[in-house]
Amino acid sequence: MKPSTNFLRIAGLTLVFFLFLNLSFAQEIARFKAHQRSKGLNEAVISPKSNFILTAGEDSTAQLWDLSGKLLHTFKHEKENVKAIAFSPDEKLIATGGDDEKVNVWQVNNKKLAYTLTLENTIMDLQFSPDGKYLVVSEQTKHLMVYEAQKGKFIKEFPIKANSVSKIAISPQSDEIIAAWGFGLNYYTFPEGNPITVFDDLQFETDAIQPNKSNKALFSPDGKHLLTWQAGDFNNVEYNRMHKWNPADAIHEQSYKGLVGAFEVAYSHDGKYLLMGGDDWQDKDFSKNTGTLHLLEAETGKALGEIQAHKLGITSIDFSADGKYLLTAGGDNREVIIWDAPKILALRNATSQTSTNKSIENTTKNEKNTKTESIDLEDIDLTMPDAKYYALIINVGEYKDPKIKNLDSPQKDAIKLKNTLEKMYSFDTALSVHLNNPTRADIITELDKLSRKVTEDDNLLIFYAGHGYWDEDLQQGYWLPTDAQADYRANWLANSELGNYITGIKSKHTLLITDACFSGSIFENTRNAFDNAPQHIQNLYDRSSRKAMTSGMKEEVPDKSVFLEYLVKGLEENKKKYLTAGELFNFIIEPVLSNTKNAPQYGVIRNTKHEGGDFIFVKKQ
Repeated sequence: MKPSTNFLRIAGLTLVFFLFLNLSFAQEIARFKAHQRSKGLNEAVISPKSNFILTAGEDSTAQLWDLSGKLLHTFKHEKENVKAIAFSPDEKLIATGGDDEKVNVWQVNNKKLAYTLTLENTIMDLQFSPDGKYLVVSEQTKHLMVYEAQKGKFIKEFPIKANSVSKIAISPQSDEIIAAWGFGLNYYTFPEGNPITVFDDLQFETDAIQPNKSNKALFSPDGKHLLTWQAGDFNNVEYNRMHKWNPADAIHEQSYKGLVGAFEVAYSHDGKYLLMGGDDWQDKDFSKNTGTLHLLEAETGKALGEIQAHKLGITSIDFSADGKYLLTAGGDNREVIIWDAPKILALRNATSQTSTNKSIENTTKNEKNTKTESIDLEDIDLTMPDAKYYALIINVGEYKDPKIKNLDSPQKDAIKLKNTLEKMYSFDTALSVHLNNPTRADIITELDKLSRKVTEDDNLLIFYAGHGYWDEDLQQGYWLPTDAQADYRANWLANSELGNYITGIKSKHTLLITDACFSGSIFENTRNAFDNAPQHIQNLYDRSSRKAMTSGMKEEVPDKSVFLEYLVKGLEENKKKYLTAGELFNFIIEPVLSNTKNAPQYGVIRNTKHEGGDFIFVKKQ
């Protein structure tokens, strides 16, 4: 078979989908046709305990099968097009919904109807929460409804900012839910329904890297990553790309460019691999790949192989929870295939061949051999056109007002950080300014200078150590310069004012690090920590960022700074050429939490035109 070369762009690099796999290597367990002839198949899923398969068809039915392809029962609806199906986690209930505006919940053991939910419009999706307590239903209009799973008692309706919700994603821990629609994500705590706003500043930007134009979403099995994509027959590369995010704070981890048309995605049960396939899949050159499965490494996006699975497209991909089975279904020809999942994943070992040549896009093809490059991001030079690294290091330990207590550590901490940045990273001494016990006017003067010097290609780090104050009535945080007065605020520097200056500095990336009381009020939205830092450095660097890292949220911090100690330690002990600010925060979060009562924060600075990137520390060679 002649090799196929489909291209997948990831983080600005071009990797190659290589080696069109021979199906003789892939082990099928069963293959069968579902639903009536001339009617399509909308969805197929494997039950949580791998005992059953459930399919939804355009013939007004849902069908229950065993894994050999034997039909066990047909569940009927009043109108054509059953669009949504789900098993409860204990495998005792089945939910089905579609064009008849009803959700029927059936008992698996006796196939009888347990209860019916009558809604107002077509059912677009439904999911049981992983803990089995709730059933969530989305309609074609602005409704996302939550019910008690066992009896169907109405719990609440979530406030959806959309005309309809096409896909529901509930975190594996059952504590968060995402409702994806054609123009963005609705993100909530679950089951409370409180909005989580980390994606809000990204939703409606025109650049396709944002989660706008996403109508499907999927959590990784551990809940630490989120995939978003647009599934639809749109011949536009800009809008039909899949993205991977850290859902904790909307850090963009990876882009999958060049994918056009409708496609489905599934994580392997252990979260290590992604399997992608489409109903009308096209690559960046608009070459048809209908019915092809694409195997990728989840962490890096590296292409591992392809399988020609269906002739007329793929509408469903589902791994069993125990990792034994893989289900794929083709819509137009109603074909369901059950695969031996470990053998499918093992194909990566049989087919991957790597080259030590560091050329990014160097593929050798002939009838007998196909090679693709294995790319190590540490071997790739970051593209930084004329970029300079500026640093403004501020410490305030001595106060003119005797009512404000002096601090012993800020000056020593500031000097230590400045020396580390200049010695080990791409910070030029000539571009680093140290303000020791500055007044308010001194700080603003330096910010003014930076606004005139720093260009769109440059990067800026601002560090402040000193006193901070939080005004509960005004909901405002402040820095206290050396001329601050305890009883008057004329010389205090408000976080909102600082944010305005940061917005006015036309840097590529600005990172604000503050070691002060109540410093966390600078954030747009934040959480205490996130687990996996982004790995695609160029992608993060290409997108502008305005982020802050603080020693605490709205609480007092000690004079002797454990936060600064581990911040510098993280910079000194780093062995990587490129270190993201997110990775640095991951290094310090656990020891700071273990040794203080403070909870360090990392997130987007409020109202500063953050675009989803991250600050990159570049180590000197």
